[in-house]
Amino acid sequence: MVKKGVIRIITPLLVLIIILTFMPASASAGATVTIGDGDIFSEANVTVPLMIKDVEDVAAATLKVTYDPSVIVVTAVGNSDFENFVPNLWYADDGWVKMTGYNTVGGLRGDVKFAELTIEPRGGYGESSELTIEVETLSDSAGAQIEAEVGNRAFYIGKSSDGSDSDSGSGSGSDVGSGGSRPRPSPSLTPSVNVSITPTPSPSQPEEPEIITVQIGDVTAERGELANITITIKGVVEEGLSSALINLTYEPKVMKVVSAGNSDFDMFVPNIVDGKVRMVGFQTGAEGLHVNPGEEIKFAELRVRAVGKANESSELKLEVKELRDNEGFSVHFEVEDGCFSIKGEEKQGAEQSKTIIPTAGVIETIAVIVGLYIVIRFFSLTGRGNCARSENSLNTTKDGKGRGEEER
Repeated sequence: MVKKGVIRIITPLLVLIIILTFMPASASAGATVTIGDGDIFSEANVTVPLMIKDVEDVAAATLKVTYDPSVIVVTAVGNSDFENFVPNLWYADDGWVKMTGYNTVGGLRGDVKFAELTIEPRGGYGESSELTIEVETLSDSAGAQIEAEVGNRAFYIGKSSDGSDSDSGSGSGSDVGSGGSRPRPSPSLTPSVNVSITPTPSPSQPEEPEIITVQIGDVTAERGELANITITIKGVVEEGLSSALINLTYEPKVMKVVSAGNSDFDMFVPNIVDGKVRMVGFQTGAEGLHVNPGEEIKFAELRVRAVGKANESSELKLEVKELRDNEGFSVHFEVEDGCFSIKGEEKQGAEQSKTIIPTAGVIETIAVIVGLYIVIRFFSLTGRGNCARSENSLNTTKDGKGRGEEER
């Protein structure tokens, strides 16, 4: 027979076990992160979706895709279902790209297109590369982590899984690039971030849209002095700017970048290395940066020090990797590079000019005048004039003798 005291202890424990058993987990389960629906087979550029499938609520995600850069390379990333999307293509040639997408209000559910990846084959026929996905962050609207399975893929250059030639240009189940040996990019494909493409104007737009200019000015500083260099973006369109990825290269023997910041973007992340600064700026809200006509956006302000020698200079070369408007599309832009110069020394010439004519006292001046008078008086008595003396003195030979002395 069980005592009443024991029952009182067991009953709460049973209730707690039942609650824990049927309580929903704090992290959502069942989501799958994958590229397309299968492996990819193509000899031409293809665009494949990077998907988050079967998710109940996703508000933020950071994903990384790695591959063999000798076989393939990702040339463009974009067209995300998230309100805000920031790609990082700086290391695409090294074999990986990283992307962050997030919503400011509410999450997404179902099959969510995190991004579209444009992949370019670079290897030879029959070569392949794994497309490996790494989920760094995946969370819901409440900030809770979402557990997810990963579906990695492989890219085969012109060779199908059974070893035969591939004529379709895409993998089994791939919804991009099927139906031809040369798959055409999706109409929503974002242009490559490292080139500028002018959008074709429609008949209702006879005039070209205003071109955005990314520029850096010329700066001069004394040796060892600190100076500020500003990178600005002018001519921003009505859609505004949501993100920008810009690199600055310079000669490290002439100048040194101490810091970079003070940007008009909500978020700004610099990466300063020897001779190069990689910078990314983006808006955290749904709206991009807007300015009045004639005004400019300050992308970054760099604090630099002149470490070279006087009169040395360094080219300030900008490389705009990406410039996107409020809708996430690339915009047309121009780049104006600058120059950093170190001032030269100007006092040297003035000091040398002062030492050319020595100062003379009163006694020395009188002695010179008396000496000249004696010489003139002597030649006047001997019958030889100044012109003859001057002519002989201007035709001196290399050993210091005059023509008159040689004749004697």
